[in-house]
Amino acid sequence: MKLQSNKIKSNVIPLDKMDWQYIQKQMPSSTIVCWLFDRLIWGEIDAGGRLSFSDDKLKEPDTADNIELRIFNADKEIYLRRNGEGIIGRMRVDNQGSDTIVTDTDNYIWGTSGEQKGNYTLLEEDNGLQLLLPGSYPNVTADNRVKLVIRNYIEYNERHMAGYVDARFVKIEM
Repeated sequence: MKLQSNKIKSNVIPLDKMDWQYIQKQMPSSTIVCWLFDRLIWGEIDAGGRLSFSDDKLKEPDTADNIELRIFNADKEIYLRRNGEGIIGRMRVDNQGSDTIVTDTDNYIWGTSGEQKGNYTLLEEDNGLQLLLPGSYPNVTADNRVKLVIRNYIEYNERHMAGYVDARFVKIEM
């Protein structure tokens, strides 16, 4: 497979806290993936800004339990992670800002079968590993898998050598 690069406009806004009201306002119709100390949870923000998660007990990820969080849609992503002193992160917004070179890659999510569970799809591997993913992904098989599209951002350094400077989740698709 050959990687193809494109030139787009993109802007980065630094973030230093997890503010759910700000997130819900900035990121309607988005997918959420949250790495907690003991599990990975997927969720979504609907067009009206309402949160839902694959774990019904979770209303919004507690900052104390959150290791890493990505909220994404086709246009932008909020990425937050815990460091030793608190939360750091950024919002990456495409189609505004300065010219940037990008490549999009397809990354297969594990799951060789799928079953619809309300607004989520339960993906399962032959060895029993399961993942509850927001959205409907019918007909998942070993040959027809769900994939996560990741956009990689490329810049040139002072020696004019290209390198990846950022990456963001864009969408989940079959």
